[in-house]
Amino acid sequence: MRYAGSAWKEVSLPETGANTLLTAIAASSEDDVWAVGYSNVDGLDSPVVLHYSKDGWQVMPSPLIFEKSEMFWPQQAMRLTGVAMVAPSTPLVVGYTTVGGLIRPAAVLYGGDGWQWQDLSKLPNGTQLTAVSATSANDIWAVGTIPPPVYAISSASATSVVLANDGKAWQLKAKVGGIMNSVAVNSGTVFAVGHEYDTNGAATVAMRLEKGASDWLRIKTPNPDKDHNFLTAVTVWGDQVYAAGYAGIATNDTELKPLLLRYSDYVFEELPVPHVGEVDRLMGVAGADHLWVVGSSTVANRQRTTETLMFSTLCPMGY
Repeated sequence: MRYAGSAWKEVSLPETGANTLLTAIAASSEDDVWAVGYSNVDGLDSPVVLHYSKDGWQVMPSPLIFEKSEMFWPQQAMRLTGVAMVAPSTPLVVGYTTVGGLIRPAAVLYGGDGWQWQDLSKLPNGTQLTAVSATSANDIWAVGTIPPPVYAISSASATSVVLANDGKAWQLKAKVGGIMNSVAVNSGTVFAVGHEYDTNGAATVAMRLEKGASDWLRIKTPNPDKDHNFLTAVTVWGDQVYAAGYAGIATNDTELKPLLLRYSDYVFEELPVPHVGEVDRLMGVAGADHLWVVGSSTVANRQRTTETLMFSTLCPMGY
């Protein structure tokens, strides 16, 4: 959908295959927009990349290119989960591939003449990159998760990685417990948010790194629910930083509230937002002329119908 100054308008898309899910979008200008995701065909995920220009949306060539071996051709799949513009018409997409049951992280740069795969060989197998942010081609940051073993009882053993690329190579900048879902960067600081599991359940997690420092610092975050608190997105809007998510248990569609936080004095503080349905989740946040948050809302008396949810504001403390 595109915001045309006064209202949202649905934009027609080219055919992308059955069961397509778009997961992330980025733009360098109004005529250079990239969206990524994946489609599922016969149980395998295929990457989807769309580009918007003055001619409208078009499907771009797939970055998933493997050479067929005469001896062995394993099943191949790829999910794209994040995209950032490192220069005009130059998106960097992240996600992960599955080849013969082996999961590997993926970061792929489109340079106009094709896709260039980034070297992530130092990351362990099983790593799934979830988000990427950049201020330039020399200042790129990504986060990802290393899921726990399949025999683990819970997600308590999951860990996350934070990566940086200075335009030359990727470097591991942090490895922390929990699941990091989003990353945002400004001129001096990197922010990453997600959740972690402890004996009490799921708690919000936020980290920051001053670019001139070597240590990541934990940011204090609220946990309004006793055991289920999740941060899904973070963004830099001018000189402000906002994070979005949700808290509570979706039991009988009655106990889930949206969560919107603002960074101030080295802590994240909860802001008031409307609670529309019995189950409201915020999944994305971004700032331009307004601050926008998006997600989903479920109302119990509508037979568990899930609807899109969107708020915007010009006032950081209002809604």
